[in-house]
Amino acid sequence: MRQLGIDKVDAHNRPRYWLCLAYSDPVPRVTSKGSLIHAGHIGTIYCSNNALYLGRGTARTHWITQDGTIVSPRALSKLRNGEKGATYAYEFLISHGAPAIAPGEKEADYIHRALTDGPFRRFRHAGNHAYALPCGTHAQRQDIRRRMATDLPRPTKTDLPLAA
Repeated sequence: MRQLGIDKVDAHNRPRYWLCLAYSDPVPRVTSKGSLIHAGHIGTIYCSNNALYLGRGTARTHWITQDGTIVSPRALSKLRNGEKGATYAYEFLISHGAPAIAPGEKEADYIHRALTDGPFRRFRHAGNHAYALPCGTHAQRQDIRRRMATDLPRPTKTDLPLAA
């Protein structure tokens, strides 16, 4: 973790960044057949380096493929809005079993149909664990720790696995 602070200083040896945010995903994921593909993790490496535990990120509902991959909300947004990367998002859905877009179908309507008619399943994610690793000199790191101190207990176990 010391590497986080190295080469992140400017020409006057001042830190370019005051802290580094890190996240851990505590939600185990399984395929539709029940095989574990992600055990989940609580950020033990961050805790062992005395990172500040900031709590959990925003809880969200995600779509997941049969092989346990999360369908990226940002990719869906690109497809919905016709942004750069929309083709990749469409090909991702197709490669995971979504139906093809119908001629003249609006992207938003297609996404809804693809996710509900395709082999995707929804799951509620309680949010990733968030950590802050202060950077800079010892005094700067201590000052950041004092200002960001929380009394939140660090996580000790992953969440319960999602049902297949």
